[in-house]
Amino acid sequence: MSFDIILTTHNTTGEMRDFTNPFTGEAVHGPVHADISETERRAISELLATVAPKGANEYGCFVLELSDGGKAEVFASELPDDKPFFGCMIAIRRHFTPLLLDTIWRLCNMGRMSMFATMDDSKPIVTDKEHLSLLPDDWDDAVVCDSPEQLGLLLDKGFSDWDKLRNTVGTAG
Repeated sequence: MSFDIILTTHNTTGEMRDFTNPFTGEAVHGPVHADISETERRAISELLATVAPKGANEYGCFVLELSDGGKAEVFASELPDDKPFFGCMIAIRRHFTPLLLDTIWRLCNMGRMSMFATMDDSKPIVTDKEHLSLLPDDWDDAVVCDSPEQLGLLLDKGFSDWDKLRNTVGTAG
């Protein structure tokens, strides 16, 4: 199995600009993104140094081979070069493991980023309800995963099953 997750920051300068969407070619008016904070950069760098002790390769890829069998590649070429960092891509190899889910959840949380899984019916994911305020107004369908375990359920069952589970739990008792 191979599965990709995109993490993106929502730090902005407060300014707006016109740009071309690289995927659709559409002209878009949107916010100017800002780099992550030094605290966020340090936390993410320290986590990656722990889970990928060889560091980034020449392509900025951190290869994770975790003790519970979790394997992934984190593409974050801007991070080791102290370039502005707006997010990264995580390519999951094989399957999700508890340590891999913990690493993904912590990366997202440490950078106050949102996460997008490349799957059907995907929605933005954040790790803290306070991070919802960082998202664009039209992302009102974002999902909050409070733990790596919740993230695992969401990625395993999909978003429609997550909505059913959340609604059942929210209305129980």
